[in-house]
Amino acid sequence: LAVLATASPAGAHAQLIKADPARDAVLAAAPESASLTFSEDLSDIGGTLISVVAPDGTEVNSGPVRVEGPVASVPLLPLTVAGAYTVTFRVVSSDAHIVNDSYQFQYQPPVAASPSAAADTSSPGPVTTAEATGSKGGLRLSVGKIATIAVFAAVYFFVARWLKAYRRRSLGR
Repeated sequence: LAVLATASPAGAHAQLIKADPARDAVLAAAPESASLTFSEDLSDIGGTLISVVAPDGTEVNSGPVRVEGPVASVPLLPLTVAGAYTVTFRVVSSDAHIVNDSYQFQYQPPVAASPSAAADTSSPGPVTTAEATGSKGGLRLSVGKIATIAVFAAVYFFVARWLKAYRRRSLGR
């Protein structure tokens, strides 16, 4: 226990400490980029991905991901659809640990008030998070989780087989 207690700080992984746009933020102005700041430097040797997906399922990235120290960012196309945008990321820290997650922010541009718009009650209300999420944002997160579980299961399987063989050899069977 003493060894494990002293080793835990060294085993810490990079953690997201700041996101712009922020998690669950409601924005009236469209952001020009998505920027993520982590607790340690990131590796700039491939593997770092940031995807921003609009409520209609289209990806709004407009260029490659840039990595500078602990910050990864990607430029965005102009946002044209109001609703929930999903930011999904996969980064590799400088010590080669992979961190992946996703979050959402809302883009709700101001609606220009006009006399006819104020009198029109037949138009649908604002898009809700449930309507705007769609299936693609959730599917990306599910695929990532499934892949992570599959990797851990494979590692567990091989370690269990190795331990079984080791025990057989040590018992002389």
